[in-house]
Amino acid sequence: MNIREQFGNYLLLKKLGEDPLGETFRAGKVGSRGMEQVVLLRVFNGSGLDGAALGNALAGRRGVQQALNSPNIASGVDLGVVSGVPYVAYDYLSGKNLASLVDQAVKRRNPIPTDHALLIAERMALALAVGFETRHQDDRVLHGCVLPQLVMISNEGETRLLGFEASPALRQLVPRGTGSRVLARYLSPEAREGKPLSKTDDVYSLGMILLEMLVGRPLAPGTEAEYQQLIAQAESQPDATPLPDELKRLLAHSLAPAEKRVGDVISWHKSLSKLMFDGQFSPTTFNLAFFMHNLFRDEIEKESQEIEIEKTMEIPVGFAPPPRAAATPAARGAARDKAAAAAKDLRETTGAGDDTGVIRDKYGIAAEEKGRGRSRILLAAAAALVLIGGAVALFLLRGSGGQAAPPVAEPVAAQPAPVPAVDPLVEAQQKAEAEAEEAKRLEQQLAALVTQQSKSLEERLKKEYDQQIEAMKKELEVARIRAAEAQSAAATPPPAPAATQKKLEMAKGSEPAPVEVPQTAPPPPAAQPAAAAAATQPAAVPASTPPRAQPQPPAQEPAQQAAGERAAPAAAAPPSIRKGELVQLGPGVVPPKLALPPRPQYPAIARRMRKEATVVVRVLVDENGRVSDAALKGEEVGFGLDHEAQKAARGARYTPATKDGVAVKIWWELPIQFKL
Repeated sequence: MNIREQFGNYLLLKKLGEDPLGETFRAGKVGSRGMEQVVLLRVFNGSGLDGAALGNALAGRRGVQQALNSPNIASGVDLGVVSGVPYVAYDYLSGKNLASLVDQAVKRRNPIPTDHALLIAERMALALAVGFETRHQDDRVLHGCVLPQLVMISNEGETRLLGFEASPALRQLVPRGTGSRVLARYLSPEAREGKPLSKTDDVYSLGMILLEMLVGRPLAPGTEAEYQQLIAQAESQPDATPLPDELKRLLAHSLAPAEKRVGDVISWHKSLSKLMFDGQFSPTTFNLAFFMHNLFRDEIEKESQEIEIEKTMEIPVGFAPPPRAAATPAARGAARDKAAAAAKDLRETTGAGDDTGVIRDKYGIAAEEKGRGRSRILLAAAAALVLIGGAVALFLLRGSGGQAAPPVAEPVAAQPAPVPAVDPLVEAQQKAEAEAEEAKRLEQQLAALVTQQSKSLEERLKKEYDQQIEAMKKELEVARIRAAEAQSAAATPPPAPAATQKKLEMAKGSEPAPVEVPQTAPPPPAAQPAAAAAATQPAAVPASTPPRAQPQPPAQEPAQQAAGERAAPAAAAPPSIRKGELVQLGPGVVPPKLALPPRPQYPAIARRMRKEATVVVRVLVDENGRVSDAALKGEEVGFGLDHEAQKAARGARYTPATKDGVAVKIWWELPIQFKL
């Protein structure tokens, strides 16, 4: 049987990765009752890292681990030093760190979509904002060393930030470590120079990590000017369109010098959140989870199989912790020496193989529990023998008329001999330890309930905010549609120039507001192509404008009528159509034709539920044939189909619609069918 390796109180189950900071393991925390918990074990044994300095810094950070409570911060379990190697343990999370995600995306030539990059960055910023608002020893909990290696992305699309406990020391050690110097580019220039921790340091790290995800590859150390050039050239994925100006400005202000940088992570988070929900992005954890499963499908399946095997594995002989009780201190010391001798052949370093051993019981059950069960069975058997012996003696006494029968009674009395073999001192110690374990269990249950209550409160508040955001997004969409329709109506040519002087006089006497509405919507003349501008008669534009939009005072009526009479013949020329104008289907309009169909992905939940549907999406096809906007038509279908349809519709390409031979914008309906 292969023996797994030991690291302090942890059994190393699987080595998950190695980076300049050290190694990461899936490990089992072993206690007096066997395997108590499966954890994500972060061991800081990277080349060039000062383990002693980092270990000393960790000693006073347990309070930080206990103070932070957020769905976007990894839940700390333990921290300490083993054989001079510092470590931090977290609740286990199946997934990959952000550095591995970027590397895999490059390897598979599957760039991280902008929606996913923004969602990850927003969740990181939210975790840092929680730390910023948390006090430990009267100071804000700043991270100061935000690295992709300390950001976990779960297989379910959740984001967790690690390292608050070790970050102050890592901030000092990373720039000097021979193996981790490459990570220093994620730290602010002030951190690299050894200056005190500032609230803008984490802003710089957020900007650098987001830029790396948007560019789609790990970035080499560079200057501010080089990063600003990358920002200007970055494109939105997967459609390779330019990034919104607001996002470029946020990145530029994130990587700027300290005095020009965004003030803190809370302001940064607000700016990014507003950009995400007001713009064309639709980030969801569901889609991020789908992306993770596409990139790491084989590894995720393998991990699930390994965990199922580990749940039925035996703890290796010699690993079990010291016995819970011994008759004397000397006996307890001897037991500890024996356990240490049995584990002497295990490595004291942190390397681990990928071999698979055998664990007899599920996590949380040790061989000691089975031994204690056998002891209880023996005691119960002895007690049963005593009762049977007493019954036999009573029967014999009654059968002999009350005379004693010594030959029979003596063997019966000798049966309960095993009972006095239990040492009263040992029994008392076991009882005391059992009471202590019970108190500890209740304390853990209470802490778990408090944590669950806090998480439930955060989730409820988040749900309420999400509902408000969705409602506002729908209102915004309705407003956009109304604005587009108003613009289309404004672009409709004015009535034929058969208007008489009487109609002009009637228009002059009416309220100006309804007349001016169409004049505000048409695009500015600068958007008109040169050829169309040359073909337009100069008198055509002013001919329709003065009488409709600028009613003159009564004193100028004769002059105005004369101007109207002169303008009427000139207005007979048809109005020019500018490229990019929004039109409706009608005379002279050639509708767009689908050139590149959308490629929707079937949502996993809809596939599991065997849900089929046809989702109709209203798309705004611009003059270049691209979809600049998309909105759901009709009621939502659910199961992720609506969102996936809108997302896929944005990737469709058309031959643009034309009116009188000029490329224009138009709203068009695109049905997307989901069929198993």
